[in-house]
Amino acid sequence: MGFNKRYISIESLKKFIENECSVSKIFEADALFFCDDKSSEIYDLYLKGIDDKKLKNIIQNEPRK
Repeated sequence: MGFNKRYISIESLKKFIENECSVSKIFEADALFFCDDKSSEIYDLYLKGIDDKKLKNIIQNEPRK
């Protein structure tokens, strides 16, 4: 039995969706650590029930750093 943790940044979110992973799958972990404010905001939108398509659109439109 293990503990599943994931570090989330806007860049990691972009990589996940480029690989056609659903946003809900990204946030399936025992612990989430957010590396930037934007990824935390996206998680808040996910919790509010914004659908996968809209979240992916928001993520893709974020400028790369």
